[in-house]
Amino acid sequence: MLLGLAAATGEADYRRRAEATLEAFAGAVKGEGLRAASFLLVARDAVPPATAAELARLRPARIVVLGGASAVSDGVVAALQQYTSGAVTRLAGGDRYATAAAVSQLVSEFAASR
Repeated sequence: MLLGLAAATGEADYRRRAEATLEAFAGAVKGEGLRAASFLLVARDAVPPATAAELARLRPARIVVLGGASAVSDGVVAALQQYTSGAVTRLAGGDRYATAAAVSQLVSEFAASR
């Protein structure tokens, strides 16, 4: 989504954010634990229409927001609640590397429970 916005608008910030997000996932995510998960991107201050439509279609049991308030605002976290009957939680570390480590831990726990 962010790379598409970068291509459409020419805004370098979208590309930087997409690359940082993908870099964080690259070190943290292993395929085995994620087969039952969907990753959807939001903007810092908004839920894009395509993401909202997919969340409405999926009706996830829970939503986990990856990153701190500087990556995804508290307002977006609150807005996501309408798409689930479960919890919306934030998973973040002191920086993107600590967030990647927290994501890796969550994925490992998820895979072990399957």
